[in-house]
Amino acid sequence: MSFFKNRKNIIVLLCIVVISVVSVIVYMLSKDSATILENGVNAVLSPIQKVVSMCTNGVRGFFSFVTDANEYRKENEVLRDELNQLRTEYKSIEEYQAENERLKELLGLKEELAEYDTVGANVISKESTNWFTVFTIDKGSADGIAENDVVMVTGGLVGHIEKVGINWATVVSLIDPTSSVGGYIDRIDEVAIVEGDFSLSQEGKCKLTHLPIDSALSVGDTIQTSGLSDIYPRGLLIGKVDAVYTDASTSSKYAVVTPMADFTNIKEVLVIRKGQAANP
Repeated sequence: MSFFKNRKNIIVLLCIVVISVVSVIVYMLSKDSATILENGVNAVLSPIQKVVSMCTNGVRGFFSFVTDANEYRKENEVLRDELNQLRTEYKSIEEYQAENERLKELLGLKEELAEYDTVGANVISKESTNWFTVFTIDKGSADGIAENDVVMVTGGLVGHIEKVGINWATVVSLIDPTSSVGGYIDRIDEVAIVEGDFSLSQEGKCKLTHLPIDSALSVGDTIQTSGLSDIYPRGLLIGKVDAVYTDASTSSKYAVVTPMADFTNIKEVLVIRKGQAANP
């Protein structure tokens, strides 16, 4: 009886052991199967996931680039506007400085011509050429300006007043073909005529005529007004001799004169009013 009882216990114990072993084996097999299945699925899906991830990142990067580009464009526009504003301000400062220098020089000229009654004026228009052959100023009869008044700039003689309005006047310059001024060459003590010439006016120059054939005139000689006219007083600087030529047909010499005044850019002038001008 005891034998069978012990045997029964052994069988139960063995059954428990077998069941435990089988359970462990089943668990291990199920785990390995899951791992194999999982690896298989991942092996198939991994490249797809990689492509999807790349596309997603690419789209995200593209929209990020577009957003950044728009921001950069707006920032560039702001910077460009600021730069243009600075350039405009810098240009204005340069213009104010240049104007200030011109006015200082004009004031100096006014002091040099203290013996005359002078008035400053601004150029408001000119003929449609590169040179200031004929131009208009913003002073007229209301300011005491009259026809044949002499017009000066810092460099020297410009010309004379031809027409006068209440608040404007027209100036004919030395280089205009209709202009004529008596000239004096101090070095050789000779007089001549400074005339406007159409061809030379295209170069901003004029012509010196009525010189004797034996004149000792040479390049670099200074020409002043002779004072032998009712318009121009003596001693106003006209220009310098640029070249000297001989005219065999008239047995005389003539020269090309470069005026001291810059006829490419005249903004302000000084007018010697006729009623007060007198030969020194």
